[in-house]
Amino acid sequence: MLVPLELPMMMYGKYKTSWYVNDPSGATDPRTGKPKKVKKTKIVEHLEERGDPGFYPSVNHIYQNIRGGGKKLTKAAEQLLAKWRSLAKAWAEEVGWECTHGEKVIVEVTAFFPDNQKRDTSNVYKLMMDALEGVIYDDDYYALPRTMDFQVLPKDSAKRPYFRLHIYKKTDEDLHGRQVAGGF
Repeated sequence: MLVPLELPMMMYGKYKTSWYVNDPSGATDPRTGKPKKVKKTKIVEHLEERGDPGFYPSVNHIYQNIRGGGKKLTKAAEQLLAKWRSLAKAWAEEVGWECTHGEKVIVEVTAFFPDNQKRDTSNVYKLMMDALEGVIYDDDYYALPRTMDFQVLPKDSAKRPYFRLHIYKKTDEDLHGRQVAGGF
């Protein structure tokens, strides 16, 4: 039987959010005659120690733009990556998993969301697969992530939102009865 690895879902820290509103002065765009839009921004902060619910690790919250057109992880994403890596190491030790080298590894993911808000489960794969690198496999090139399902936690659940991962080697796929139908 596969022992799942459970990873907390939500991120904590600060992020900048922005939106557009009609110009309060009532100015209009001379080309279209429509109200001009003004960009508003604010910093939002979620602190786990305050009991905040956190925020979902979407691509917008994982990466920030840097000079020269590149991207880097936000501080909140770095913290979540470190937490996931630490939990993966503890799991690997508990179940006797040895980091694979040049071998495909299947990572089945089930998301347990806090509410009915629509979220894209595949947005977290880059960060998640990076967190497992060097613990589960030597290179995330060999990771085969699969979204298996998503569920909403009951409102009275004591559990916080999380991802449940079932991890196994591709060569052991038939042992786990999880082979995907229809191959070539």
